[in-house]
Amino acid sequence: MFTEELASEADSRASLSSDFIGYHHNYPGNVVVRVCQRFYGFLQGPKVPIAPGNRPYFAEAQKGLANLLAHRSGTFRRLFWVGFYALWSITLLSLIYRSSFAATSLRPAGEDKDARPPQFLRCTTTLWARKNGCGLDGTDCEPFSDTSFEFRCPAGCNGEFLLNPYTIGNKQVVGKPLVIGGPVVNLPPTSATGVVLDEHIYRADSMICASALHAGIISNTLGGCGTLVTLGTQGSFTNSTQNGIVSEPFDSSFPKSFAFAKQEGAGATRAGCVDLRWIITTIHIFFTVVFTLFQESAAVFYWVLFVAAFWQVALVSSPPPLASYDLLSQGAGAFLPALFVAYATWRSAARHTLAAPTWPFDRLCWLGGLWIGILMDYITANVPVSRLIASDIRRDGGLFWVLGIASGILVIVLCQMYKLRRLKLLPFYLACYLTTGLVFGLLAALPHLTFRLHHYIFAMLFLPGTCMQTRWDMLYQGILLGLFCDGIGRWGFDAIIETSEHLRSDAVLQSLIPTFLNNSTTHDVLAETTRGVSAGVLRWKADAPANYGYSLLINDVERFRGTATQFSLQALNMTDSAPYYARLAYAYGSAALDYTKAAVMFANGTFTRPDPGRT
Repeated sequence: MFTEELASEADSRASLSSDFIGYHHNYPGNVVVRVCQRFYGFLQGPKVPIAPGNRPYFAEAQKGLANLLAHRSGTFRRLFWVGFYALWSITLLSLIYRSSFAATSLRPAGEDKDARPPQFLRCTTTLWARKNGCGLDGTDCEPFSDTSFEFRCPAGCNGEFLLNPYTIGNKQVVGKPLVIGGPVVNLPPTSATGVVLDEHIYRADSMICASALHAGIISNTLGGCGTLVTLGTQGSFTNSTQNGIVSEPFDSSFPKSFAFAKQEGAGATRAGCVDLRWIITTIHIFFTVVFTLFQESAAVFYWVLFVAAFWQVALVSSPPPLASYDLLSQGAGAFLPALFVAYATWRSAARHTLAAPTWPFDRLCWLGGLWIGILMDYITANVPVSRLIASDIRRDGGLFWVLGIASGILVIVLCQMYKLRRLKLLPFYLACYLTTGLVFGLLAALPHLTFRLHHYIFAMLFLPGTCMQTRWDMLYQGILLGLFCDGIGRWGFDAIIETSEHLRSDAVLQSLIPTFLNNSTTHDVLAETTRGVSAGVLRWKADAPANYGYSLLINDVERFRGTATQFSLQALNMTDSAPYYARLAYAYGSAALDYTKAAVMFANGTFTRPDPGRT
């Protein structure tokens, strides 16, 4: 009986203990713990890692291709690769030297004098500076006429466009090459210097290479050389669409313009004027495909193609806008740090992705992705977003492209997370990326600085997540490594945080702007009044900050800089029909702040006030 009582008491205690444990088990804090444990267990994946499958396509053909060299003697293989590397290097270096470093010369037809070396221009080079950069009356950009020089332009200048709005009279253009002008009917056949002129005239602030492309002087694919002749003041500039370039009109005068010497056909000697980047790129792709199909070593495959990709960008496909030998200097400066990043990528991802057994056709996925990344500037040339900043995203179609690209990246990231989970690697990678995200958040919170996720940083960030041996990982890894080479080879290691002044470039400062006092009433040009443009007087409010004056642009040329609050228009010799465009800004010395939008004036005294906003 005593035993039964003990058993009954034990049962009673067990029941109470079970109730307590059940209550404790359902305590809200423990529910959260259990949910977190289950979520972490889910992230850990299956008990046994499941490697992704990668069944080869055309296995017999790939085996036969791989055995072409594998069954040869070691001496034969070494001789084959020495000869292949020598042919590869000599071919590319000779073409690069001819395209970018050989002495270029230009001798117009019918001239016996020595050939002249042209000036190497950027796609964005102009003869006239923005806003008041040419000084009062444009004197810093003289001479205005009767000069000429030979120039050489690179290929692809139709893809170099304005990143920020540019003001022409009373309108603004952005997102296109800056070309103002076009065909002229009554252009004199020769200039004052005796040069036979092409039938196009352009305003001096037009991009020279884009204008030459518009006029048909050079090729967008091969670049080219030409002779530029300055012509002085023109009363107006027409527009047209030619050779893929849409030019802008300007219906008033400008003190400096230019035209090109007419091409004289076979009589003109233009040695070394062709940009061979696409010929070099095509030959380079051929060599890399042959190398990919026959190279067995993953390490040799990776390092040779990385070095080839870096110098392809730095010297051929997307070189920075520098003089020839400066390209080598800047490339060498970025190459050693890039090798460190390449080694980190090899240790964290590429050695796993390219580890044996990999098939020749599978490695072509890696190579194809690499070339996509290298040529990303050309592939995305028509995408309106070149920088992840508000002004680019607001541009026509910009938001659509950003959302589309972001959605694609999100799908790829989720697929990679699924494969990492099956390999029991997801918790480690999530911890690394969350830590990186925290660091980025702290950098973005720094005052007076802006966080910039350059595409070389984007590539470095996601390359470790492509560590699996699948065709998709090979493709992603190649694209990201190509993006890294594209960013570093062209721009170098730009800072991840930058000042707003550096990012602004030539955009508006969002500064205060002055106010015109003239109203919108038509006045007699000879009448004396304090409010109109009559008697040729332009007036504005005297509210400049201390130590500041005013800068006045008329037809995009600075005509006044000082502390006075009016300007006489009589010196402009205004014609009856042509409009004149006035913009006003506060200025500290020669440095002008933001200008107003353009007021429109006519010689009869008509004055239209500017729209709200800054330029």
